[in-house]
Amino acid sequence: MNKNGVKHKKKVYGFDVFLVIFFVFYSLIMIFPFYNAFIVSIVPESYYVNNPILLFPKELTFDSYREVIQADLIWNAYAITVLEVILGTACNIIVTISAGYVLSRKKFPLRNLFMNIILFTMFFGGGFIPWYRLLISMGFKNNFLVLIIPGILDTYNLLLARNYFASLPDEFEESAKIDGANEIVILFKIYLQLALPIIATISLFYAVGHWNSWYTAMLFLDKAEFQPLPLMLRRIVIGNTGSIGASPMDRPIFSDGIKMASIFFTMAPIMMVYPFIQRYFVKGILIGALKG
Repeated sequence: MNKNGVKHKKKVYGFDVFLVIFFVFYSLIMIFPFYNAFIVSIVPESYYVNNPILLFPKELTFDSYREVIQADLIWNAYAITVLEVILGTACNIIVTISAGYVLSRKKFPLRNLFMNIILFTMFFGGGFIPWYRLLISMGFKNNFLVLIIPGILDTYNLLLARNYFASLPDEFEESAKIDGANEIVILFKIYLQLALPIIATISLFYAVGHWNSWYTAMLFLDKAEFQPLPLMLRRIVIGNTGSIGASPMDRPIFSDGIKMASIFFTMAPIMMVYPFIQRYFVKGILIGALKG
């Protein structure tokens, strides 16, 4: 609207129309596999066999979800995974924030040496076999702690935390020391209050990592009652039958339906939590990357 109160029509260019059409089409391509997987999980096997491409099914059933919900192994795997996420993320945050704060202090004499050693691990590793033999020798075979301790510190998240603390003004620390506060008080009373965005960011990184982790469990946890949900889901998806134990219902098992229902049953918790913490992502990563 100009100063005379006349509205100007915004020009629509052909390239803008092309971009809108392209991204709408691209979004549909991305969404359709999830939609189709969900539909497969809620239709009878006979209907799916006769209609392999499902858009608007006319027959619905939740037998696959009942099968998944009534499987004891699924709930046991859920409990293992929830415990891993809570305990593992808590340990990750304690170690990462503590190390990041210490390495961000300019008066710490060995911080450059420690940072170089830590950065070295980002590019060079000891190899899979030495790593596996080391953890076996430390008693991590069929030990729940193998899901937590070996990955208790992630170098990338440590760098984010360290850079975030380094970007905060030094006047906070100087003022607190004038009032007689020590390093522990300064960390808990001042810096942690200012570090909520970066804490939320790396907490979500760690939590999602724990929720999706299955490889370590596959290597070290042989017993089914010790295995987390992602590994249980992998067994169901790559299996030929989709079996998750004895069926509690007197009916044939719809293999594909069980697999798809298991996938959505696994995805649901993290999908419900993610939107509430997502807003911390950009802020935490940007601020954590500003100053090295």
